[in-house]
Amino acid sequence: MTKNKFIMMVVVLWQFMPGMGAEAQLRTFSWAEAQLRTFSWAEAQLRTFSWAEAQLRTFSWAEAQLRTSGDGAKAQLPTSRDGAEAQLRTKEILTAQGIKGEQIQQVIDAGIMSNYPDGLFHPERGMVRSELAAILVKNFDLGLRDSNGEEIILQDVPRNHWAYQEIQIVVRTGIMTVDERGRFLPDLPVTRAAGWAAFAQAYGVLPFGEGEVARVLEPYGDRGEIPAWGREAIATMVFEELINVNGSLLYPDRPITRGEMVYTLSQYLAKQQNPGTIPSIPLDP
Repeated sequence: MTKNKFIMMVVVLWQFMPGMGAEAQLRTFSWAEAQLRTFSWAEAQLRTFSWAEAQLRTFSWAEAQLRTSGDGAKAQLPTSRDGAEAQLRTKEILTAQGIKGEQIQQVIDAGIMSNYPDGLFHPERGMVRSELAAILVKNFDLGLRDSNGEEIILQDVPRNHWAYQEIQIVVRTGIMTVDERGRFLPDLPVTRAAGWAAFAQAYGVLPFGEGEVARVLEPYGDRGEIPAWGREAIATMVFEELINVNGSLLYPDRPITRGEMVYTLSQYLAKQQNPGTIPSIPLDP
Protein backbone atom coordinates (compact mmCIF):
# COMPACT_ATOMS: atom_id res chain seq x y z
CA MET A 1 0.00 0.00 0.00
CA THR A 2 1.35 3.41 -0.95
CA LYS A 3 1.25 6.38 1.37
CA ASN A 4 -1.36 8.17 -0.78
CA LYS A 5 -3.70 5.16 -0.81
CA PHE A 6 -3.36 4.86 2.95
CA ILE A 7 -4.36 8.51 3.44
CA MET A 8 -7.44 7.97 1.24
CA MET A 9 -8.43 4.97 3.34
CA VAL A 10 -8.12 7.04 6.55
CA VAL A 11 -10.43 9.67 5.00
CA VAL A 12 -13.04 6.97 4.25
CA LEU A 13 -12.81 5.66 7.82
CA TRP A 14 -13.24 9.19 9.12
CA GLN A 15 -16.63 9.36 7.42
CA PHE A 16 -17.87 6.30 9.33
CA MET A 17 -16.33 7.23 12.68
CA PRO A 18 -19.39 9.10 14.10
CA GLY A 19 -21.15 5.77 14.38
CA MET A 20 -18.25 4.16 16.19
CA GLY A 21 -17.67 4.09 19.93
CA ALA A 22 -15.12 6.36 21.55
CA GLU A 23 -12.78 3.46 22.26
CA ALA A 24 -12.96 2.24 18.67
CA GLN A 25 -12.29 5.76 17.44
CA LEU A 26 -9.26 6.03 19.71
CA ARG A 27 -7.89 2.72 18.44
CA THR A 28 -8.41 3.84 14.87
CA PHE A 29 -6.47 7.06 15.51
CA SER A 30 -3.68 5.10 17.24
CA TRP A 31 -3.50 2.64 14.38
CA ALA A 32 -3.49 5.45 11.81
CA GLU A 33 -0.75 7.30 13.68
CA ALA A 34 1.37 4.15 13.85
CA GLN A 35 0.92 3.59 10.13
CA LEU A 36 1.92 7.15 9.33
CA ARG A 37 5.04 6.75 11.42
CA THR A 38 5.77 3.54 9.56
CA PHE A 39 5.46 5.33 6.25
CA SER A 40 7.76 8.11 7.50
CA TRP A 41 10.30 5.53 8.65
CA ALA A 42 10.08 3.67 5.34
CA GLU A 43 10.57 6.90 3.43
CA ALA A 44 13.60 7.74 5.55
CA GLN A 45 15.02 4.27 4.90
CA LEU A 46 14.57 4.68 1.16
CA ARG A 47 16.39 7.98 1.31
CA THR A 48 19.15 6.35 3.35
CA PHE A 49 19.58 3.57 0.81
CA SER A 50 19.70 6.12 -1.99
CA TRP A 51 22.35 8.07 -0.07
CA ALA A 52 24.34 4.88 0.59
CA GLU A 53 24.25 3.94 -3.07
CA ALA A 54 25.47 7.42 -4.01
CA GLN A 55 28.29 7.14 -1.51
CA LEU A 56 29.36 3.77 -2.90
CA ARG A 57 29.44 5.23 -6.37
CA THR A 58 31.46 8.16 -5.07
CA PHE A 59 34.08 5.91 -3.49
CA SER A 60 34.30 3.84 -6.68
CA TRP A 61 34.83 7.04 -8.64
CA ALA A 62 37.50 8.23 -6.21
CA GLU A 63 39.33 4.90 -6.42
CA ALA A 64 39.34 5.08 -10.21
CA GLN A 65 40.65 8.65 -10.05
CA LEU A 66 43.39 7.65 -7.63
CA ARG A 67 44.68 5.01 -10.01
CA THR A 68 44.88 7.38 -12.96
CA SER A 69 45.92 10.68 -11.39
CA GLY A 70 49.20 12.55 -11.18
CA ASP A 71 51.01 11.98 -7.88
CA GLY A 72 47.91 10.48 -6.33
CA ALA A 73 46.87 13.81 -4.88
CA LYS A 74 44.75 14.55 -7.94
CA ALA A 75 42.01 12.22 -6.74
CA GLN A 76 39.34 13.77 -4.55
CA LEU A 77 37.08 11.99 -2.13
CA PRO A 78 34.03 14.25 -2.09
CA THR A 79 33.02 15.12 1.42
CA SER A 80 29.97 16.61 3.05
CA ARG A 81 32.02 18.23 5.81
CA ASP A 82 31.97 21.96 6.03
CA GLY A 83 35.15 23.61 4.77
CA ALA A 84 35.92 25.15 8.14
CA GLU A 85 35.55 21.80 9.86
CA ALA A 86 37.87 20.18 7.33
CA GLN A 87 40.46 22.88 7.90
CA LEU A 88 40.23 22.37 11.65
CA ARG A 89 40.65 18.63 11.24
CA THR A 90 43.75 19.21 9.09
CA LYS A 91 45.23 21.42 11.80
CA GLU A 92 44.65 18.72 14.39
CA ILE A 93 46.35 16.14 12.19
CA LEU A 94 49.33 18.39 11.56
CA THR A 95 49.73 18.98 15.28
CA ALA A 96 49.56 15.25 16.01
CA GLN A 97 52.18 14.51 13.36
CA GLY A 98 54.46 17.35 14.40
CA ILE A 99 54.11 19.08 11.03
CA LYS A 100 53.74 22.79 10.35
CA GLY A 101 51.56 24.27 7.65
CA GLU A 102 54.55 26.09 6.16
CA GLN A 103 56.33 22.77 5.67
CA ILE A 104 53.47 21.57 3.47
CA GLN A 105 53.56 24.83 1.53
CA GLN A 106 57.32 24.50 1.08
CA VAL A 107 56.91 21.04 -0.45
CA ILE A 108 54.05 22.22 -2.67
CA ASP A 109 56.04 25.26 -3.84
CA ALA A 110 58.93 22.97 -4.71
CA GLY A 111 56.59 21.02 -7.00
CA ILE A 112 57.19 17.74 -5.18
CA MET A 113 53.67 17.15 -3.86
CA SER A 114 50.32 18.91 -4.33
CA ASN A 115 46.92 19.51 -2.77
CA TYR A 116 43.82 17.53 -3.63
CA PRO A 117 41.19 19.20 -5.83
CA ASP A 118 39.25 20.19 -2.70
CA GLY A 119 42.13 22.52 -1.78
CA LEU A 120 43.28 20.44 1.19
CA PHE A 121 46.50 18.45 1.49
CA HIS A 122 45.08 15.58 3.56
CA PRO A 123 48.26 14.77 5.51
CA GLU A 124 46.53 11.81 7.20
CA ARG A 125 46.21 9.79 4.00
CA GLY A 126 48.61 7.03 3.12
CA MET A 127 50.70 6.58 0.00
CA VAL A 128 51.20 3.87 -2.60
CA ARG A 129 54.42 2.84 -4.35
CA SER A 130 53.70 4.73 -7.56
CA GLU A 131 53.25 7.96 -5.58
CA LEU A 132 56.50 7.37 -3.72
CA ALA A 133 58.34 6.77 -7.00
CA ALA A 134 57.06 10.07 -8.42
CA ILE A 135 58.04 11.98 -5.27
CA LEU A 136 61.57 10.55 -5.19
CA VAL A 137 62.18 11.29 -8.88
CA LYS A 138 61.05 14.91 -8.43
CA ASN A 139 62.89 15.52 -5.16
CA PHE A 140 66.25 14.03 -6.14
CA ASP A 141 66.17 14.68 -9.91
CA LEU A 142 66.72 10.97 -10.37
CA GLY A 143 66.36 11.30 -14.11
CA LEU A 144 69.89 12.76 -14.11
CA ARG A 145 71.21 9.54 -12.57
CA ASP A 146 69.45 7.37 -15.14
CA SER A 147 72.25 6.99 -17.67
CA ASN A 148 70.96 3.66 -19.01
CA GLY A 149 67.51 4.61 -20.23
CA GLU A 150 66.75 1.09 -21.40
CA GLU A 151 63.10 0.16 -20.91
CA ILE A 152 62.38 -2.45 -18.25
CA ILE A 153 59.36 -4.64 -18.84
CA LEU A 154 57.14 -4.53 -15.76
CA GLN A 155 54.12 -6.83 -15.82
CA ASP A 156 51.87 -4.53 -13.82
CA VAL A 157 52.96 -1.10 -15.10
CA PRO A 158 51.77 -0.49 -18.67
CA ARG A 159 53.15 2.39 -20.72
CA ASN A 160 49.97 4.40 -20.17
CA HIS A 161 50.34 4.32 -16.38
CA TRP A 162 50.47 7.87 -14.98
CA ALA A 163 53.83 7.20 -13.24
CA TYR A 164 55.34 4.95 -15.92
CA GLN A 165 58.46 7.06 -16.51
CA GLU A 166 59.08 7.66 -12.79
CA ILE A 167 58.72 3.96 -12.01
CA GLN A 168 61.13 3.09 -14.81
CA ILE A 169 63.67 5.54 -13.37
CA VAL A 170 63.50 4.33 -9.75
CA VAL A 171 63.83 0.71 -10.87
CA ARG A 172 66.73 1.37 -13.28
CA THR A 173 68.61 3.38 -10.63
CA GLY A 174 68.02 0.75 -7.96
CA ILE A 175 66.16 3.12 -5.66
CA MET A 176 63.13 0.82 -5.64
CA THR A 177 62.91 -2.81 -6.68
CA VAL A 178 60.51 -5.34 -8.22
CA ASP A 179 59.40 -8.62 -6.71
CA GLU A 180 60.51 -12.08 -7.82
CA ARG A 181 57.79 -12.12 -10.48
CA GLY A 182 58.93 -8.86 -12.03
CA ARG A 183 56.07 -6.80 -10.60
CA PHE A 184 56.46 -3.28 -9.22
CA LEU A 185 53.09 -3.33 -7.41
CA PRO A 186 52.32 0.36 -8.03
CA ASP A 187 49.12 0.38 -5.93
CA LEU A 188 50.66 -1.31 -2.89
CA PRO A 189 50.49 0.88 0.26
CA VAL A 190 53.92 1.95 1.51
CA THR A 191 54.98 1.21 5.08
CA ARG A 192 57.15 3.58 7.06
CA ALA A 193 60.08 1.15 6.82
CA ALA A 194 59.75 0.81 3.04
CA GLY A 195 59.25 4.55 2.52
CA TRP A 196 62.19 5.52 4.70
CA ALA A 197 64.44 2.90 3.12
CA ALA A 198 63.64 4.09 -0.42
CA PHE A 199 64.21 7.71 0.58
CA ALA A 200 67.55 6.78 2.15
CA GLN A 201 68.59 4.96 -1.02
CA ALA A 202 67.96 8.12 -3.04
CA TYR A 203 69.56 10.31 -0.38
CA GLY A 204 72.59 8.10 0.09
CA VAL A 205 72.82 5.45 2.80
CA LEU A 206 75.61 6.27 5.23
CA PRO A 207 78.44 3.70 5.44
CA PHE A 208 77.53 2.47 8.90
CA GLY A 209 78.99 -0.64 10.39
CA GLU A 210 76.63 -2.96 12.29
CA GLY A 211 77.81 -1.52 15.59
CA GLU A 212 76.98 2.01 14.46
CA VAL A 213 73.56 0.89 13.21
CA ALA A 214 72.88 -0.76 16.57
CA ARG A 215 73.86 2.41 18.48
CA VAL A 216 71.65 4.67 16.34
CA LEU A 217 68.62 2.39 16.66
CA GLU A 218 69.20 1.40 20.31
CA PRO A 219 66.80 4.04 21.81
CA TYR A 220 63.81 2.58 19.96
CA GLY A 221 61.95 -0.24 21.62
CA ASP A 222 60.61 -1.69 18.37
CA ARG A 223 63.95 -1.71 16.53
CA GLY A 224 63.65 -5.49 16.28
CA GLU A 225 60.66 -5.04 13.96
CA ILE A 226 62.76 -3.27 11.33
CA PRO A 227 63.36 -5.63 8.38
CA ALA A 228 67.00 -6.66 7.95
CA TRP A 229 67.08 -5.03 4.50
CA GLY A 230 66.13 -1.67 6.00
CA ARG A 231 68.26 -1.40 9.12
CA GLU A 232 71.15 0.58 7.66
CA ALA A 233 68.87 2.80 5.60
CA ILE A 234 66.56 3.58 8.52
CA ALA A 235 69.55 4.21 10.78
CA THR A 236 70.64 6.78 8.19
CA MET A 237 67.22 8.44 8.28
CA VAL A 238 67.23 8.56 12.09
CA PHE A 239 70.80 9.85 12.31
CA GLU A 240 70.23 12.51 9.67
CA GLU A 241 67.07 13.63 11.51
CA LEU A 242 64.97 13.09 8.39
CA ILE A 243 62.08 11.43 10.21
CA ASN A 244 59.82 12.71 12.95
CA VAL A 245 59.69 10.21 15.79
CA ASN A 246 57.59 10.92 18.85
CA GLY A 247 58.67 8.85 21.82
CA SER A 248 60.71 5.67 21.68
CA LEU A 249 58.89 3.77 18.92
CA LEU A 250 59.42 3.84 15.15
CA TYR A 251 56.35 1.80 14.12
CA PRO A 252 58.10 0.54 10.96
CA ASP A 253 55.12 -1.56 9.82
CA ARG A 254 52.60 1.28 9.88
CA PRO A 255 51.56 2.93 6.59
CA ILE A 256 53.53 6.09 5.93
CA THR A 257 51.31 9.16 5.62
CA ARG A 258 51.54 12.15 3.32
CA GLY A 259 52.21 14.30 6.37
CA GLU A 260 55.15 12.15 7.45
CA MET A 261 56.60 12.38 3.94
CA VAL A 262 56.23 16.16 4.09
CA TYR A 263 58.31 16.24 7.26
CA THR A 264 61.06 14.18 5.62
CA LEU A 265 61.05 16.31 2.47
CA SER A 266 61.08 19.52 4.49
CA GLN A 267 64.07 18.34 6.52
CA TYR A 268 65.88 17.35 3.35
CA LEU A 269 65.23 20.71 1.70
CA ALA A 270 66.47 22.49 4.83
CA LYS A 271 69.72 20.51 4.69
CA GLN A 272 70.25 21.51 1.07
CA GLN A 273 69.89 25.16 2.02
CA ASN A 274 72.15 24.78 5.07
CA PRO A 275 74.63 21.91 4.64
CA GLY A 276 76.15 22.70 8.04
CA THR A 277 73.18 20.95 9.67
CA ILE A 278 74.40 17.56 8.40
CA PRO A 279 75.95 15.77 11.41
CA SER A 280 79.22 13.82 11.43
CA ILE A 281 79.12 10.04 11.12
CA PRO A 282 79.82 8.23 14.43
CA LEU A 283 82.48 5.65 13.60
CA ASP A 284 82.90 2.35 15.41
CA PRO A 285 85.77 2.49 17.92
